[in-house]
Amino acid sequence: MEIGHILEELAFDMGTLPREAIEAAIAKKEQITPYLLDVLSEAT
Repeated sequence: MEIGHILEELAFDMGTLPREAIEAAIAKKEQITPYLLDVLSEAT
């Protein structure tokens, strides 16, 4: 799963846990971390 798709899946609460996206994020943790940090900084 591409980083952009992972971020899309994690962006909204659709009522179910996006398990596949979470597992993909864990597998690509070094690549996705900067994007997740950007999301956190924008939220504060």
